Amino acid sequence: MHTTTPGEISRPIRRLIEKVVPGGDGIYLPVTPEADAVVNECFPNVQAKLERDGGQMLCGWQVWEWPHVLVEAEFHAVWKSPEGALVEHHAQSAGRNANPVRA
Repeated sequence: MHTTTPGEISRPIRRLIEKVVPGGDGIYLPVTPEADAVVNECFPNVQAKLERDGGQMLCGWQVWEWPHVLVEAEFHAVWKSPEGALVEHHAQSAGRNANPVRA
């Protein structure tokens, strides 16, 4: 598959977000993978981060795009720090950009 992080939150991306989270909005998150992060395993990676540093697991949707072909939403988890910052802490597989869009 040729999906990657959308370069912008375009009209097709907004339509997808509206379908999976009515009234939702997409944002780009910073990505700082942990040394022990397992590729494409957001839930166990966030759980390990919680056990080390506290905070919360926040579930939502990661949006991928294959330009001019499709957009898709993948159920996903990120870490919410005790201070409230949302951070992506899992490693991405090859060919996928490191800034997911969240809805």
